[in-house]
Amino acid sequence: MSSIIKYKLLKTLKITKEIKLFKASLVTTFLAISLSISLLASLTQSTYAQTMLATSEHADINSLIKELDYLIEFSSKMQADYGKNRSSRVRFNYAALIKQLKVTRANTAAYFNETGDSIRTSPPQVLDRDLYKIK
Repeated sequence: MSSIIKYKLLKTLKITKEIKLFKASLVTTFLAISLSISLLASLTQSTYAQTMLATSEHADINSLIKELDYLIEFSSKMQADYGKNRSSRVRFNYAALIKQLKVTRANTAAYFNETGDSIRTSPPQVLDRDLYKIK
């Protein structure tokens, strides 16, 4: 083999190796970019899902507060209508019910209005009173 052919063959092999290395590098770069994009997309979806969950939870808590307001109002009307009936042996303690509902509403509103994350180790305090009285 002539030296010119050997030189061209070696040069071709060297170029072929460089092309293979370039292709491998290109594939690696492409994989890294696609992995980064999919990771970013999943983080964005996760953040979006968390935001939507928090927004949904906030809306549900706000609805719960409105329902508690309704129950307090309705219980007060029932107390006005039936609370004065002293003739029955068993009487419902409307005052205790209304107080319990107000405490629950206040605790729920406090949770709703909190900003930031806080860890609660116990549920809201329950008033320890019976909701009925026996003569």
